[in-house]
Amino acid sequence: MPILVNKPLVRALECMTISCPVIDDLLHIFLNGLGWEILCEGPLDSVMEELWGVKGGSAGKRFCVVRSPGANRGMVRLVSGPERQRTRNKAARWAGAEILVSRDIDELYERLKSFPKFCSMGEPANIDFSEFSSNVHRYFHGLVPGGTHLTLTMAVTQPDGREFPHSKNPVGHIFEVPLSSGQYTSTNHFYCETLGMETILNSYFEEGPLHDMWDIPTGTPYNLDIHKGNSEGTGLGGIEVHGCAAGLIDPEPASLAYFDGGACMVTYTSAAVEAAYKVVAENSAAMVLSAPVEIMAPPYNGMRAFTFVGPSGERMEVCEAMWS
Repeated sequence: MPILVNKPLVRALECMTISCPVIDDLLHIFLNGLGWEILCEGPLDSVMEELWGVKGGSAGKRFCVVRSPGANRGMVRLVSGPERQRTRNKAARWAGAEILVSRDIDELYERLKSFPKFCSMGEPANIDFSEFSSNVHRYFHGLVPGGTHLTLTMAVTQPDGREFPHSKNPVGHIFEVPLSSGQYTSTNHFYCETLGMETILNSYFEEGPLHDMWDIPTGTPYNLDIHKGNSEGTGLGGIEVHGCAAGLIDPEPASLAYFDGGACMVTYTSAAVEAAYKVVAENSAAMVLSAPVEIMAPPYNGMRAFTFVGPSGERMEVCEAMWS
């Protein structure tokens, strides 16, 4: 039986790892399009590969971590890998990343449109989640190298009872990561009951903007829940579980030995790494890929981390402290 906890064992959304054929193509978009900066870069070594559970050499020879200037959360780590081959609109497992925009979202859209490697999926538009005690967003989205889906989002109003994430930078950190799941109930149970994450949004649709966005037939059930760690507010990042029929999700199979193309792994911090490892290891819905191990390379710099595969085949890393 899984060990149930009554408070989150994870804290902050630290990083999304993205695999793409040419790291520098995506790096150009983050540095020159979003105004981000490089935190660290270096060679990939066997210790990192063993931590992540991937075959040696499969993620290339180097990594690069980028962030919104000065941010200690919501970063992106770039590694090498194949382009994700999409046959359906909803990507399997980690489907991309949602990045905070503090101002000038329309100007940002016009700028990114000029980048040959940014494929726009529509002009900026408003979407209203106020009936679910959330807020009105203005957003646009597109595909970038690796087949990664990026959503850029700015608050138009504030949610009821909580503050929308904010940043001092025009383009801030990743504040949510979408997880496509044909196993909505077991995936929610894992993050809420096993890891103890707090649900801050619970919504259900049979029509509306999300159906329009993803060309989902009217009347088709679609759940969207957001879970967060043990920090105040929502600014340290959440997991969006997109629960829908398996037939709507790309059938690309997961591989334990290789990263997915595009968005391939999420890193959360935890002040209780051993406890988190124990509950994951004892839960039959997950599969541990590595036990907590000390990693000397940046950005870990001696911190411990472990990696597992969750109920929907998603790869997740847990690290004991935030990077800097």
